[in-house]
Amino acid sequence: MPPIRLPPNVYDDTLSDFLGGLAQAGRNEAERIELDFQDVQFYVPAALASLLATVHRWARLGRAVAFANAEHCTAFGYLQRMDFFRLSGVHLPENFMRHPADGRFVPLC
Repeated sequence: MPPIRLPPNVYDDTLSDFLGGLAQAGRNEAERIELDFQDVQFYVPAALASLLATVHRWARLGRAVAFANAEHCTAFGYLQRMDFFRLSGVHLPENFMRHPADGRFVPLC
């Protein structure tokens, strides 16, 4: 299966299209799914939580999930601060200072 190229941005008004695309990609019976983050710039937290839940669901079904170009996308620091990679089982070095997770910023959990 070719990599799934993630869209650059997902906002509230495009969330349903994004979810539909993930559902369509999940219908493929491939044992390995590769998500290409090359174009990713910003996702609303609901989109990140949905993507994370999808990655976990695919893993529970025994499908290997790989990330391509994650460290090179515009949103890499944001995805790290939101704990997307850590919660996906990908542990990367953090080259930034974490701020308290209160107020405006709440990472995924």
